[in-house]
Amino acid sequence: MKKSILLRIFLIFASTPFYAYNQVQLDQLRITNSCRGCDLSGAALSRFVLKGSDLREANLQNAVFDRSDLRGAKLNNANLIGAILSEANLREANFTKANLSGANLSYSDLTRTNFQGANLSNANLTRVILSGSDLKDANMQSVVLKEGILNGDEFSGADLKGANLQDVDFSYAKLSGDIFKGADLRGANLYGIILNGAEINGAMLSGALNCPRKIYKMCMK
Repeated sequence: MKKSILLRIFLIFASTPFYAYNQVQLDQLRITNSCRGCDLSGAALSRFVLKGSDLREANLQNAVFDRSDLRGAKLNNANLIGAILSEANLREANFTKANLSGANLSYSDLTRTNFQGANLSNANLTRVILSGSDLKDANMQSVVLKEGILNGDEFSGADLKGANLQDVDFSYAKLSGDIFKGADLRGANLYGIILNGAEINGAMLSGALNCPRKIYKMCMK
């Protein structure tokens, strides 16, 4: 009986991810606002003020940054898989080629944020503000962007297959060469969008607003 209980406890701990961030490196970030290449995986950084911080190439997997101030932060090539950045201020932050797969950025301010070449697959971006942001060549497969504001964004070459884009405001967004196969654009506002070479076939557009002539019939289905 005891062996059975011990075995169950072992299996529970063995199947639970363990993240041990480096406390010395966390202290370094607090003092210098810089910790390039640091291991802060799983660190609790809620409500931190990290404006302009340098976290390039850092391991921030499953770190918690909800309601933190990361305006202008450098997060190029950082590992943010499963990180929580909900309600954070990420204006003008740089996430170039960062891995944000499965991250939660819901309700965050991403105005003029750089996501060039970033991996945002399966990320939660519900109700984010993405106005004027750069998402060129980003992997956005199966991303959830419901009710987001994406005015004037640059999406050239982004992969949005299977993305949930219901009720998103795409006004004046540049969607040149994007892939929307299986994406849900129902109720989205497409006013003034640029669709040069975008692959719209297979997308759900029922009820989309201000559809350009090129895809008007698809919006009426």
